[in-house]
Amino acid sequence: MLGIDLVEARDFKQAVEKYGDYFLKKIFTEAELESSPAKFASYFAIKEAVVKALGLKDFKWQDVEIRNNGDEVKITTSGINRIFNSKDLNISVSSSRNCVVATALLLTTGAA
Repeated sequence: MLGIDLVEARDFKQAVEKYGDYFLKKIFTEAELESSPAKFASYFAIKEAVVKALGLKDFKWQDVEIRNNGDEVKITTSGINRIFNSKDLNISVSSSRNCVVATALLLTTGAA
């Protein structure tokens, strides 16, 4: 399955400015928050793409954790407690000054 998401950098920045730490702590895990703030929009796009690729419906944003700059994704929701790596879930991210796009392609059958 494939998931894709596009994040407008301006919109993401406005959300962070408006809601501050409340927003960031609702979306990101402690480990993610320790990374560079420049990666937050990319991590958000990756999370959205992964949720779509796995077909997750009932989840919390922190149930999807981006690790190792997107090389691994830990999922702990909807009966899934697993770390996906590039053999299971292919993540691709591209960005410009204005937006970030992320895709997540589930490679293994029955992975979820």
